[in-house]
Amino acid sequence: MYDVKVQNIGNWILANQWALMPIFVWDVTWRLLAMWRAVKENQKIWFVLFMIVNSVGLLPIIYLVFVAKEKFWVKKNQVVEVQEAEVVKKKRK
Repeated sequence: MYDVKVQNIGNWILANQWALMPIFVWDVTWRLLAMWRAVKENQKIWFVLFMIVNSVGLLPIIYLVFVAKEKFWVKKNQVVEVQEAEVVKKKRK
């Protein structure tokens, strides 16, 4: 019974390979972003982990949101501008 279900799923995947393309693109996009950030922050263990573990983008998203020191959605210039604005406010007081 189990073998029949697995065989049917395998046949469906072979017949409809195009259906897996969005999942592939999603995974590769997040994986490359996370690998780039891991290299930039010199975190070799995370880089190797992204190469080995296939999590359909979940592990790279967790890394980028919770672990990376510099968040990928915040640009360095924005952080500097905020810090400069805080310094100016302190000087005015």
